[in-house]
Amino acid sequence: MEGSSPQRTNPTYRGPSAGSEPETQAQMKLFERLKPKYLINYHSAAELLLYGVGWQALTRSPDDLIHEALLGDVEDPAVPGYVPQLSAQLYTTNGETDGYADNVHGALSITPEMATCATAAEYDPDDEWAPGDCGSGFEFPDDEALIEKEFRNNLPLAISTAKSAHDPDHPVSPVERTTPDFEVDPFEVSYGSAQEVSAYVRRSLANRDLRYRINGGPVRTDGAREWRGGDRYGDENDHYYGEFRGQVTGQEPGDEVEVWFAGTNEKGERVESEHFTYEVRDQKKADVLVIADEDYTGVNPTYPSGTDEPKYAGQYADLVREAGHTPLVWDVDKDGAPHHLGVLKHFRAVVWYLGDNRLTQDEADEPVQTAIGPMSDSQVADRAKDLLLNVRSYLNERGKLLHVGETTGYAGEASRYNGGGLYYGLKGAPDEPCVITTSFRDDCELLSDDFFQYYLGASTGSTSAPPAVSRGARGRSTGSRPSWRGRRPTS
Repeated sequence: MEGSSPQRTNPTYRGPSAGSEPETQAQMKLFERLKPKYLINYHSAAELLLYGVGWQALTRSPDDLIHEALLGDVEDPAVPGYVPQLSAQLYTTNGETDGYADNVHGALSITPEMATCATAAEYDPDDEWAPGDCGSGFEFPDDEALIEKEFRNNLPLAISTAKSAHDPDHPVSPVERTTPDFEVDPFEVSYGSAQEVSAYVRRSLANRDLRYRINGGPVRTDGAREWRGGDRYGDENDHYYGEFRGQVTGQEPGDEVEVWFAGTNEKGERVESEHFTYEVRDQKKADVLVIADEDYTGVNPTYPSGTDEPKYAGQYADLVREAGHTPLVWDVDKDGAPHHLGVLKHFRAVVWYLGDNRLTQDEADEPVQTAIGPMSDSQVADRAKDLLLNVRSYLNERGKLLHVGETTGYAGEASRYNGGGLYYGLKGAPDEPCVITTSFRDDCELLSDDFFQYYLGASTGSTSAPPAVSRGARGRSTGSRPSWRGRRPTS
């Protein structure tokens, strides 16, 4: 299980049973007595502000809206120089303090990973400490002045968190942010006569509903019902916000639909979310979506000039027909990643193929510049990340997937250094290309390999031809990649 180990000699040994160690039992009893609204769990050392889901990468949850308001972002963080991010983006964990406090006791947990030795040694250029003298990033200099500076850097967040405990979903932010009443999950394309729409909504709002307008017509409403989660995620970190969904009905191909959520706050005022609009396309009675992920506009490989459509989509569509189903092709290069609710959930199954595509990359993604030289096959474009996450959400709600391609699951050249996975941007600034200056794990945002482990059952693999075949409960992955590890986590 990635994030903990049953092996006694492993640094992440989890013990013979839950809560088996006396120190853990004491901590659990303390939480039971105090029932904290917030928890600050100080660690060293990486200059991060961690929150949210730790057992699976890139998994947002409703109460993250509170953390994001309290902690800020890379440009204006609650602790100077720290980067706020989801817990699992550092590395995946399970059964840890934060997850237990959040999901058993309703706490809002934050883990500040404090300054490294090298960072602290540079606080004062005139003192005796130099980064080159650090034996380890975890060895904070034994210097009262540097310790005091680190304390002062963290003090505003600690005070703000204490003040926030009186009204947790309206935190007192040291970076002067506030929490929204809603966060909608927008998309641009829909199929079918009905469409499910989702948003994170503050639980204290009453009379929650979905509102929509078809082709500029009269406003219609549907009650917003709480989504209870899927097979693997969606049912945690939701004490103050929840995911609510409503249904648009009566739409037809060619329609333009405007949607938003509304509710009543504690003052009795009617409040609304942001609006978004999508177009309804003709599904043509298709039950299987063929995702053409060929990346003919990218650079790995570079397709002939003028290529403006997938090369292999017709062949895969024919195979679907031979299996007795009706296909519809989705071209990622033309339309971007298909949304899990707007598009994928309308189909009984999905075939996601790569064609000649090795990795979805643009010029800015290839190669990654590192301290040991340029590294190829290590970063993907945002549409690759977005596609994987939407397919994962589809599988989480019992979708069926066939994933094919000779390099399916390939984790890139840098995976031997970063723990397993591809980059998709600079740490804290994912829209900027990855550049490795000090750490293969900490300098860039990582698209972890846990999708292939947890969802397609890939546990072994090879970097050499012929590609290995991995089979999972809801999908099939044909591909090769180095050093698979782990299995599906338990909740």
